[in-house]
Amino acid sequence: MQATPGNTEPTREKAPKERRLYAFSFFLILSSLLWLFVKLAASYTIPIKLRLELTHPPVEYHINDHQSRPEINATITSKGFGLLKFYTSKFKNKPVTVPVDQLHPHRQNQNTFYITASNLRSYLAAELNLIESHLVVSDGDLVFNMEPLAERKVAIRAVYDLHFESQFKLYGKVKTEPDSVLVLAPTGVIDTLKFIETEVIKRNKVAENFQEKVQLRQNPILKPRENFVTAEFVVEQFTESTAEVLIGKPARLKIKLFPAKAKVVFSVAMKDFHKTNADLFVVEADTSGIGTHNKFLSLRLIQHPDNVSVSRIEPEQVEYILLK
Repeated sequence: MQATPGNTEPTREKAPKERRLYAFSFFLILSSLLWLFVKLAASYTIPIKLRLELTHPPVEYHINDHQSRPEINATITSKGFGLLKFYTSKFKNKPVTVPVDQLHPHRQNQNTFYITASNLRSYLAAELNLIESHLVVSDGDLVFNMEPLAERKVAIRAVYDLHFESQFKLYGKVKTEPDSVLVLAPTGVIDTLKFIETEVIKRNKVAENFQEKVQLRQNPILKPRENFVTAEFVVEQFTESTAEVLIGKPARLKIKLFPAKAKVVFSVAMKDFHKTNADLFVVEADTSGIGTHNKFLSLRLIQHPDNVSVSRIEPEQVEYILLK
């Protein structure tokens, strides 16, 4: 079937309209881009608020949380491209870190210090990738308080997570070299500080002595004079043993215990096995329950050698009768 000439007329009329629409859209987009380019190429001066985070005060001082997060007013002069870059940077939603010790703070009075506006402007301009003359700190000098720190020698506590081979354990206490360190901290903290901990020392399948250099645990309000210590671990092979011990009781009470002896189950280093005997253990009956309807008294371990680890006492309770 052949097409008649009348069927092609709508197609011929539609083509010029589409071309005109495409041309209009192209020139609209192009003119919008040119307008945007002109606007971004122009210079602007705008006010901004900058959030700061003051860090790294001089070693003898501490900045509390309230003082360490000031907000300042400033103005930026820059082309639109620069402002667009600034508003899409990390500083739009995050504070600018300001290392106080690098900006040479001046003392205003006993605990009040300030960083000059010129020093602050130089640093902020570099951090914000701005030309220094394009940034003005409207508030002038940055004034803040720093608390002087007190100093005291504090013991070091090693923190560890060790997994041993079968029958092996720590022998004695873990020692560190040095065993204490001078620490700077606010007065209210240093007066109650009993020790400073190390980072966690982790090892598996431990079966021999070892030493490890470890960093002291970081704390923003503690400033130790030394940051690393050496921890020394003594490891021995242990064995389980028992000691039969006569159960002690107060002399003022006339009672008879059943049984009269208890078995102390403990683990001891192989090298100390022959030096450990029943005379080094003291087990007593807890007589505070006498006079009640309870027919049993609990047993408690009063004394044992430092080099053993007691796992249990058998039995845990004993019967008794009062003698006349």
